[in-house]
Amino acid sequence: MTLLPAPASSERQPDPAVFRHARMARDYLTSYVRSRGELRSFRSIERYCMFIGHARSGHSIVGAMLDAHPNVILPDEVDALRYVAAGFSREQLFHILLARSRRQVIKERTKAGRNGKAYSYRVPDQWQGRFSTLKVIGDSKAGKSTQRLVQSPAILDRLRRCMGPVDLRFIHVVRNPYDNISTLMVRGGRSFDNAITQYFANCEALVAIRRRVGDSLLTIRQEQVI
Repeated sequence: MTLLPAPASSERQPDPAVFRHARMARDYLTSYVRSRGELRSFRSIERYCMFIGHARSGHSIVGAMLDAHPNVILPDEVDALRYVAAGFSREQLFHILLARSRRQVIKERTKAGRNGKAYSYRVPDQWQGRFSTLKVIGDSKAGKSTQRLVQSPAILDRLRRCMGPVDLRFIHVVRNPYDNISTLMVRGGRSFDNAITQYFANCEALVAIRRRVGDSLLTIRQEQVI
């Protein structure tokens, strides 16, 4: 018989399926233990920020700049909603995000690109991977988060329950549609017609999500950032 640690007040017992996957089980147990020593830092958190939108729209660079703020921890490509779906507590999720931000700083916040090249999202001499007073925490993985919100609409309500008194905020980075569609073709190996179909399916999904989150959403044009 497997004895599970009692969950934090922000969530219920984990989904038993968690312990059928070695990596998820490790993440659950590790985050449960290590988050106990970080509770004081987490008490000041006021906002949970997540990104929605089309993949490869500039979310990584926006997230990197936010992560450089002394009151923000916002790592890249975590897919936090999978932990919410698995029943991780708020504090466990915060630990995972903080640990990922710190690891990415060690790797100088690099990300694989095309033709063997790598992109660096490092902001020198700023606060990436650390903070003074932590007020905002989140995840910049937009494409996968959008898919999860569409495939399982109830996960948004579950995220709200998990966060409790911590307010939810959403960021949608908008890119030129031609760039999104060409990226689906070049990086995703899709045909022209398939890429267009996928793009507009994502647009419909985003409209549905925007209706649900209302004024909690901030839209940013990529051209205004870069």
